[in-house]
Amino acid sequence: MQVIEGNPLVEKSDVIHKPSLEDLQNEFDYFRAERLIQKLLEEGFITPEETRKITALNRQVFKPLLAPLMPDKP
Repeated sequence: MQVIEGNPLVEKSDVIHKPSLEDLQNEFDYFRAERLIQKLLEEGFITPEETRKITALNRQVFKPLLAPLMPDKP
């Protein structure tokens, strides 16, 4: 493979971001919170609407790296 300097097909945004320990901890905390929310929903302690609101807040608080790829819950 030949690397051509100044290649217009490769943008700076294509650079892979190495997650920090804080990023990984936020990802893990978000995952744990979502599992807890799902259990609360299954047990009838919260409604689907409350689940959506809590999930939205969790995405703001934990800022999971994959949030842009995650669908909103119905």
